[in-house]
Amino acid sequence: MPTLKLSLEEGFDDDHVIVTANGKTLADESGVTTRYQISLARLLDLALAGDEGELVVSLPERGLEARLPLGAGPPSHLRVSVTRDGRGLDLSTEDPIGFA
Repeated sequence: MPTLKLSLEEGFDDDHVIVTANGKTLADESGVTTRYQISLARLLDLALAGDEGELVVSLPERGLEARLPLGAGPPSHLRVSVTRDGRGLDLSTEDPIGFA
């Protein structure tokens, strides 16, 4: 069973974060706030079944959502940040810096 390291990084401010795949909730986290000294809000290990079509990260109270297709298989890392203008989510599959 593959594991995905999810790094919730910049721009979180007491947010509710939900991560789903194929309608199944993988994470449901409340009070997610970025610690700016280390540019990290939360680090999660998510167990994937391996047959997920896409991963969805949402901040329902802000109306934000981002989708990552997993057709080629899940990445080992997923970094998520709220955009500077607060209107979107940035996803990156690059390895996190310093805290992985």
